[in-house]
Amino acid sequence: MEDIGCTLQGVTEGMQDYGCCSEDIWKYNLTSINRKPSSESYTRAKRYRVTNATDVPTNLIVMKSCLADEYPFVFCLSLFQSFHHAKTNKGRVPMPKSWEQQSAIYVKSKVLYRYMCNKTAY
Repeated sequence: MEDIGCTLQGVTEGMQDYGCCSEDIWKYNLTSINRKPSSESYTRAKRYRVTNATDVPTNLIVMKSCLADEYPFVFCLSLFQSFHHAKTNKGRVPMPKSWEQQSAIYVKSKVLYRYMCNKTAY
């Protein structure tokens, strides 16, 4: 099997059915992608299932409110190769060039929230 990504709908349904296992039990590792997690992983994951899901509008105030009220959310973000140069560019991400390809990256919403609250420019 090859990891070709997923949809937010698929992730939500998986979280409702199986829950989420802590990485101290089953770490994310590309070499384990075709291995079935341990039964302990499934048992522990059931403790952390999504019980209710709704759409969150693409609105910064609404997203900040969700996080402030401790309602996590997931989102898709199209990033380009220039994003990876932010470390060497004082945290600034330039607009992508017309020839740039998209690149895959995962962003945790709490990290994004801290960033948004501590910076004056997004």
